[in-house]
Amino acid sequence: MSSLMDSIGNWITPELTSSLASRFGLSADTVNSALQTSSATMLTTLASKAHDTTFLSSIYKLITGTGATAAVAAGASGAATQTEAGASFISTLFGSHLSSVESKIAQTANIPTAASGAVLASAAPLVMGA
Repeated sequence: MSSLMDSIGNWITPELTSSLASRFGLSADTVNSALQTSSATMLTTLASKAHDTTFLSSIYKLITGTGATAAVAAGASGAATQTEAGASFISTLFGSHLSSVESKIAQTANIPTAASGAVLASAAPLVMGA
């Protein structure tokens, strides 16, 4: 049986990593690591809020309402849908702590903070579809 992180890792494509890498002047390996870190951060945060049924209900509605799985499956052709879904998801998930989360991801993955926001938003639809 594969784990959620394995499933998410399967959706981290060379196209995704190379696009982000070229956008921010980073290596594909660094971006891949940042995507993994971002995904793990989101899953950990979801797990920490598992007792809050109101929160989980809003996350469920967000995921089912945006068609996250379809957006992930669409790949590049669903980029706009992925970006919108990802932005809503991370905003709901982290709320007022989003900038702190982006800073920590930047520090952990050794990337600029500006890049960490884009990486986090790119990883969000992968987590939503997992």
